[in-house]
Amino acid sequence: MELHAQTAVRAFYERLGYEAYGEEDIEAGIPHIWMRKAL
Repeated sequence: MELHAQTAVRAFYERLGYEAYGEEDIEAGIPHIWMRKAL
């Protein structure tokens, strides 16, 4: 499972088992990071 999370909520997704990968980028003026979790 992959998602494009706002960096402000990265820790929330990490607590759910997601891991960040790649570099941060900007979407709609807000920093985001790609995250994934094996199901």
